[in-house]
Amino acid sequence: MYLVMVASVMLTYALFGINGGAYEILRTLLSWLSFSFLPVKSLSDELIGGRAAAGVIWTLAIEWKFYIMIPAVSLFARNLKYSTLFVLASIAIVLSSFYFGLMPERDAVIYLFFSTGMISACLYQYNNTILNKILRHWLSSLACIAAISSSIILTKGEYTFSIWIGLSLFFICTANGNTLFGILALEPLRFLGLISYSIYLMHGVIFAVIFGLILNGINYQSSILLSAPTIIIVCTLTYIY
Repeated sequence: MYLVMVASVMLTYALFGINGGAYEILRTLLSWLSFSFLPVKSLSDELIGGRAAAGVIWTLAIEWKFYIMIPAVSLFARNLKYSTLFVLASIAIVLSSFYFGLMPERDAVIYLFFSTGMISACLYQYNNTILNKILRHWLSSLACIAAISSSIILTKGEYTFSIWIGLSLFFICTANGNTLFGILALEPLRFLGLISYSIYLMHGVIFAVIFGLILNGINYQSSILLSAPTIIIVCTLTYIY
């Protein structure tokens, strides 16, 4: 899917006729195929229709760093007790690093989000009946909605500790069975979940083509009305094939 996205971006370059020779394109390809471990300025910044890759590549580099660490991390995941201690120790190390100025808030929050996933996994393995009822309770659903809403409305910046707390509450509850009053169990949303990785990779390319070529000069609302179903159709096909 990632290779399909890279090929689509390169095709988009050709459609826009960007200024860039074979050398620049080759450097960009090498950087992207290394998940940006080889840092090169992206040609997508020069596209008229916006960043065709939507900036998603930098997150893949972080994910691959985590994948590389998995053999070492797994040493501390032999059972629930060791896993829990490892997660708590990891959070303490990250927070201490931030407190003593060894790590900026943005990096600390990114690492803490991985801890959120680990906490959720520990709670799932714990599988306590009372705790599960609390996580799936309608009051927890209200708390999740409030956490998401406050994160969007009240917080300035993308990577802050308040964002981490709000999204972590939402993720831990929903990953452990909270359906937000049944909304997340609806078939259309479950299907969007299946194609979500394709959407994540391809939405920028589709926006670039529709906004920059097909509907150049048309208002934003009209462009979105055409783009949204197009994204779903394209990403359904990429998911299937």
